[in-house]
Amino acid sequence: MRKSAEFQNTYTKGVKKTSRSFLVFVLPNTLGYSRFGLTTPRKLGKAHERNRIKRRVREILRTSRTGLQRGVDIVVNPKRAALNRKFDELRAELMGLLGAER
Repeated sequence: MRKSAEFQNTYTKGVKKTSRSFLVFVLPNTLGYSRFGLTTPRKLGKAHERNRIKRRVREILRTSRTGLQRGVDIVVNPKRAALNRKFDELRAELMGLLGAER
């Protein structure tokens, strides 16, 4: 997902799921494949911290694509707690929110 309107549509019409480290919005689409969006606001931390969490979330989504449901738009908003968590903990938490088998 790239356009602001796509993010806003997912925020307003999607299902919101929360955990200690993430806020996730999921909305079914009619495309037949899933799209992912990731936001890291400045209040999350300095640029190097935001970049680190973005790399980690993208890697989790990249390696877990086969276990995720198809035909949904997913927006992931990390929380500050995600900065201090181990990668395996983040993976388990995010996959639990998305209902993936991993």
